[in-house]
Amino acid sequence: MNGRKTLYIHIGTPKTGTTAIQGFCQDNAEELARHGYCFPDFTWLCPDFRSVRNGHFLVESVKDADGRVCAEAERQIFCRGMERIAELFRTYEAVILSDEGIWMATFERRKSLWRELAAVREEAGGIEAPRAGGTAQTEEDMAPERTGGMAEEDAAATAAETDAMST
Repeated sequence: MNGRKTLYIHIGTPKTGTTAIQGFCQDNAEELARHGYCFPDFTWLCPDFRSVRNGHFLVESVKDADGRVCAEAERQIFCRGMERIAELFRTYEAVILSDEGIWMATFERRKSLWRELAAVREEAGGIEAPRAGGTAQTEEDMAPERTGGMAEEDAAATAAETDAMST
C-alpha cells in the first residue's frame, strides 16, 4: 500500500454478484486485514441489515411514525459510521464498504452522498477521492446533463429489473 487512506465503496448494482463479492470479503476478512484492507461489520449501526451489507449506513433511510424522513437521524447514522471509518484508518490503509442500497438510492441521494464523502475527505485529509468507473467524482461529473441523463437511466434500469423479476 502507498500510505494513503482509501475508502472503497462497492455500490452493488443488481444481478452483478454483489452477494458473492460481499460474502468473499467477509469470509476473507482476516486475509484482507493482513494486506491492509478492512471489511468492517456495521450491524451495530444498521441492525436490520446483514453484516455483509456494511455500507448501508451511507444511505440509511430513517422515518418517523408518520412516515416523514428524519434527516437529522440519517445524518447522525452517517456521521457515526464515518467516525468508525476514521478509527479504522488508524490501523488499515483501506476500508471496503458494500451495499446494493447505494445503487438503489435516488440519484439525488447518491449525489448528496458523494458530496458528503468529499467533505469528510477534506476534513480528514489524505483519503482517496470517491471514484466511479476509475475517475474521480466531482459535482460536475454527477450533474444529469453530464451523465447523459443518469436519473432516467436509473429509472429505466429499475423498471427493467422489476419487469425481469415479475416474469
